[in-house]
Amino acid sequence: MENASDAVVQTAADDTVQWVSPSITKLLGWQPTDLVGHRAIDFLHPDDAPTTVAVQTQITRGDVVQFEARMPTADGKFRWMNSTARPFLDESGTIVGRVAAWRDSETEHRARAALAESEERFRLLAENASDVVYLVGPDRRVRWISPNVVNEFGWTVDELVGTSMYDLVHPEDRARIDAARDDVFAGRVHAEPAEGYLCRFRHKDGTALNPADSSVGPLLPGRGPTRNRSVSGPTPSSPPARWRDETYDSAASAARGLR
Repeated sequence: MENASDAVVQTAADDTVQWVSPSITKLLGWQPTDLVGHRAIDFLHPDDAPTTVAVQTQITRGDVVQFEARMPTADGKFRWMNSTARPFLDESGTIVGRVAAWRDSETEHRARAALAESEERFRLLAENASDVVYLVGPDRRVRWISPNVVNEFGWTVDELVGTSMYDLVHPEDRARIDAARDDVFAGRVHAEPAEGYLCRFRHKDGTALNPADSSVGPLLPGRGPTRNRSVSGPTPSSPPARWRDETYDSAASAARGLR
């Protein structure tokens, strides 16, 4: 344990720290003696106390628990740490405390938070845009589509998610969509494509094929073409649009934060 990269902390049943591995110094700047004799909960962010109390309760039942909390560094800052805590047993098998291994998860936590924030920005943008925005996977099936699709084409979100966009596109326009999507998923499009294209989408009532000015591009520019996004709006008489659409520009900006 003394040579482990994670910091290992052993506490008694009353939460008093009994032993700390030397690696705590590299992780947080503390000396082991700075923690020994103090309550472990005193070395966690106050906002994480309820989580810690719940974890302690689980451990007293014999559970092994993984959780994340903030621990202070010796210079007064806080870092997110991931912990795996388990009961500490005496020779008779009685739980007399707990042992927890702590690993620095600051970078991972920030990445998850940034991802969630970017996804929320993209969701809000897409749900409030006048254009229809949708995500399509390599299998050509809809992963997500903005709710205003019902206003443009009569379909609800639930009716379209999981289906192929081919079912909505005029047969004569499918080759055009295929060519654009193949460029995306083959990695030939890493930023904004040169131009959009005009295609016809079937309305739910089956009586009309609405011309739509559509653009397609990678959701995650620079990270590989794993998904794509199309921005569409009825344009019965307009020529294929250049990529100057403000809605797409905003959506692309939000998507670039998904790293």
